[in-house]
Amino acid sequence: MIMNSVGSTFRIYVLGLRLGLLHVLRAQIRRGIYLLIRPMDYWRTLEFPIALEYLLPVPGERILDVGSPKLISMYIATRCNAHVYAMDIYDDGGLTDTLFYTSSTGTDTLHVLTGDVRELPFADSSLDKVFSISVLEHVFPAEGGDVKALKEIARVLRPAGRLVFTVPFTRQSRVDYLKQDVYDRKRMTTEEMVFYQRRYDAHSLQTLLAAGDEFEVERQEYICERFYHRPKKELWSIIGEGNKFKRLALAPLYPVFALIFLKRSSTPLPASDSMAVCMSLRKKQRTNTP
Repeated sequence: MIMNSVGSTFRIYVLGLRLGLLHVLRAQIRRGIYLLIRPMDYWRTLEFPIALEYLLPVPGERILDVGSPKLISMYIATRCNAHVYAMDIYDDGGLTDTLFYTSSTGTDTLHVLTGDVRELPFADSSLDKVFSISVLEHVFPAEGGDVKALKEIARVLRPAGRLVFTVPFTRQSRVDYLKQDVYDRKRMTTEEMVFYQRRYDAHSLQTLLAAGDEFEVERQEYICERFYHRPKKELWSIIGEGNKFKRLALAPLYPVFALIFLKRSSTPLPASDSMAVCMSLRKKQRTNTP
């Protein structure tokens, strides 16, 4: 399992480097250099291979990517030959990169669209699988946005279809707000705090799944930091935030940091406030009773 995770992480990392090189060759120098320096983030180094392991994409399947970093969509469409619909609520560069990749490589199984997980542009029971890497925690509003998203995903999945997602996990749930614009949400005043994300604990995660009531759990595990357990902090707050030049200097080392500090665990670490939970859910097959 560990070797499979390292292998798929390496292949996705190389895909990110290839995308950066394609940008450079097309004279899109700034974006190309950024991707060559930072093709993959710290947490994604383990989230991506776990998501692939859970998702088990099959050639010809219709698979929706809800807001995930788009390298994994490119990987599934090209390597697994599944029809992947790479969707986001707005373009922060990921959708543009995906369009650029499809036009540069001639990939015809990768489809790009703008959409809202709370109102998906797909018919009922029209998709085989859905995945969402570190997205559901950001769905607005803070109260109930994630439940609405989960119900909408259930609507578009076929019976027995699979949903794979990751969200932040901590010992005690909380909601984070930022004094800045967040994604498509704009501040009305300079002092306004804008909803950023939920961090789930065991109770709030169970509440979310119970509110949806459309899924049964297939698999569940945690990504934890091995050594770094400062309360309400994570290594990412040191290596991924702060001075721009520091971030750029450390970015090529993110996979190395991940291999050293991150591990998979069947249970959450009691001393850690810095975790992600990875889940595979199967949509329930309802039977019509007279």
